[in-house]
Amino acid sequence: MPTEENDLRTRLAAGESAAFAEVYARTAKRLFATAKGLVDRREEAEDIVQETFVLLARHRDKLVGVHDLDRYLFMMLRHAAFRRTKGAARYVA
Repeated sequence: MPTEENDLRTRLAAGESAAFAEVYARTAKRLFATAKGLVDRREEAEDIVQETFVLLARHRDKLVGVHDLDRYLFMMLRHAAFRRTKGAARYVA
């Protein structure tokens, strides 16, 4: 529901830990499955999901302009995975 989604984004932007926990519970498994499809190792997929949630917490003030929180999280996840794989490719000699 759009109103519930707006409320959740507002609570997240305000730094409410219960809202963060709600988003984590709702999306972590799907984010992990997506991350696992992007990288080879389970541990790396877990790190990418963790990085996604750290970024969400760090940049929560930007949530005001976000209309689809799930889409925003999956975009953040793909960027985090790309940064990791790009960084790993730099060190392959």
